This record gives sequence, structure tokens and C-alpha cells, in this order.
Amino acid sequence: MTAGTHYAFSYLLCTAAGFDQQTSLVSSLVSLLPDIDHPVSLIGRVFSGVSKYVLRKYGHRTVTHSVFAIIAIAVLLSPALLFSQAFFFAGLLAFSSHIFLDIFNVAGVKLFAPVSQKEYISFHLANLRILVSSWKEYVLLFVIVFFAFSLSGKSFSMSKAVRSVSKYFYKTYDAAVIDFQNSSNHQCIAKVSYFDHAGRQKVEEEFPVLNLFPEKAYLLKNSERFILKKVNISEIEVEETEHPVSVTTFQGNDFEKLTSISAGSYISGSIKVNVCPLEIRNSDYVKVEKGLHSVTFYLTCATPQELSEIIGIDKARRKEIEKLRGKLCSYKIELLEKEESAVKARLNSLKRRGFYANYASITSLNNELKKIKSKIETLKINVSAGADQEVLREIEKLDKGFEVEYKLYIYRL
Repeated sequence: MTAGTHYAFSYLLCTAAGFDQQTSLVSSLVSLLPDIDHPVSLIGRVFSGVSKYVLRKYGHRTVTHSVFAIIAIAVLLSPALLFSQAFFFAGLLAFSSHIFLDIFNVAGVKLFAPVSQKEYISFHLANLRILVSSWKEYVLLFVIVFFAFSLSGKSFSMSKAVRSVSKYFYKTYDAAVIDFQNSSNHQCIAKVSYFDHAGRQKVEEEFPVLNLFPEKAYLLKNSERFILKKVNISEIEVEETEHPVSVTTFQGNDFEKLTSISAGSYISGSIKVNVCPLEIRNSDYVKVEKGLHSVTFYLTCATPQELSEIIGIDKARRKEIEKLRGKLCSYKIELLEKEESAVKARLNSLKRRGFYANYASITSLNNELKKIKSKIETLKINVSAGADQEVLREIEKLDKGFEVEYKLYIYRL
């Protein structure tokens, strides 16, 4: 069988035996070792010199596929008993699974080589046996992968296993980013060794992960957001927890909808505003990018409070519109005409009660009425001269030119 089939079958057995995914992933690499007796195999290409020697001296599927090889691998893996009994037994199972599966091959295996050269084959009828890289093997591989995924509920691959092994030696930031991306549906914990500039010392801590980007890690420290730059991180390892992350997508152009986002959420995404009368500064969580006719806000792990400042653009816009309307001559005329009507009503009331009895008040109101009419006439002349045009353009820009477009991801840990 090919390396992929052996690895998948080993992973299936280890998972069925109750080993956790990490142990199953890493231990299943041991299932590749028996094929070190063949230079064309995956492990044979890695250790070409050893592979050619074993093949030349013993042949394929002989000593490395025997019960003596199982005993030898048990001895080699025995130091693992000191730190992980699970890895020892899973590794032994993985190695043995390779030999068991090769019994179903066309040639079978020599289980007691080099003592005995007898071949052990599963079926007496040759057409029932499985030829390497044949359609029968691919069908078998499909069945194995189906059951393996059904049991574990998680994807698996040799590359993922190699990365898991490498984490024991090289806990790099780039590897942590990949692990986080593969586990983004669940809350992750980062074990980080980094240089603390404030305390001028190296620190090792664990943080819940908000997000990992190529150059920055967004974490939680004592329930507060905490940013670590890649250059300050010595080692980092990300582990997936069983707690799912709730993610909701908000997409549209209605600011009012965004007010429903609850406290305790973290927001990432972008908001594009065509008219922005409010000045909002850059921060670690909100990046402001000004264009020729618009402003775009890029949010990264922002809070609802920071989002509310952006939503406040609409309130500031409406307030600015009202302020501009107050400067319009036409608006001032409208107010003066209302005032004129009120003065006329008071005059008519006083005249009905007696002109001479209220002569002083009537004279005062008439003078006031003349001033109002004079102001109205002056303002009408200004309107005719186009005094309102510039203000009206500003109002139209704020009113009809205002557009919002956003796509945000809201998640809760």
C-alpha cells in the first residue's frame, strides 16, 4: 500500500482505540517506517542509503514487516513511556497496522523473516488481493478516510502530523498562525514566550486568542485586549479548546442595525463612508484610510464602543445639516415670517380691545413689524443673488451624498 493509505489506516485505528487527535496524528507517522526497505517509498526516499541497503540484503516486506520488527520498534519507543504512555502504545499500534494492511497485498509479507521466508497473504484468490496504487487501493483509502473522519470529526493529514511534531522543537509564530486558522471555529489558547519591554524580561504566559495575523497577535490578558508583535515572540504554541466561537456576519448600509451588537463582542471587517463629517483617529483596533471621496475604517478585534464612535458619524452628519440649515437665508425668512404672523395676530387682538386704549403697544408692535419686513426683504434679495447656493450644496452633499457600506464579522468567545 502507499504511504497515504497506511497513514490513514493507522489514524483510523488509533482514533478508534481512543487516543486523542494529536497523539493519533503524530503516532501514525510511525506506520510509514516498515517501508524503509523500499527506496521508492516516502520514507525510503528520505533515508535513501538505509533503504537501498535493507532492500539489497533482505528484500521488500521481509525483516521490516516481521514480528521481530514489531518487537524492535517497541524497544525503540520504550523511552516514550517516561513521558507519554499514550504515544508508546499508539506508535506500536501504528507500526503493526502497516504490517497487517500489507497482508492484503498481492505479495503479502514474510512475518517471521529472516528466520522464515514463508509469505502470509490474506486471500488465496489473487483477484481479491489489492495491488499497490490500483483502483482497489483508492476505494479502500476512501472507505478508511470516511470512517476516520466520522470517528474524529476532524481533518487529518501527514503534513498536519509533521507540523505537530515540529512544534515540539520549533514553536514558530508562522506555524501558530496556521494552527489557529485550522481551528478558527473554536476558541484557542496560546502558550507564548515573549520579551516584555516594560519589565525588560522574558515572560511565559497563556492567553485566549482573538486573532493571529502575519505580524501581530491579538490576545486577551485579564479580559483586556493585548497585542504582541511577531518580532517580540520567542516561541508560541496554539491549542484548540472545546469551546466554539460564535461568529455573525453583518453586511449592508444601515447604521441602525449595528447598534444591536452586544457588549462583550469583538468586531473585525470594514466600513466605507462616502461623507464623513466626524474626525476619527487611527488606533490599534481601528485603521482609518482616507480616499478622494470616501473614508474606510478597517476594524480588527474592535469593541462595540469603538464601533459606536463610527456609528456616531451619522448623528454628527444630521447635526451638521441642521447647523447649515440655520445659515440659509430661506430658513431665516421662514422663521421671520412666522414671527411676523405672531406680531400681526397680537396687533389685531389689541385693536379689537381698543385702539386708543392700547395705542403705545400698537405703535411698538408696528415698529417691530416694519423691522421684520425689512429683514425679510433684505434676505429675499440675498436669496435672489444666490447667497444660499454654497450652503445648499453642502447640505445636499451631507444628505444625498451620504452612503455607507459595511461587512463586519462579530464574534464572541
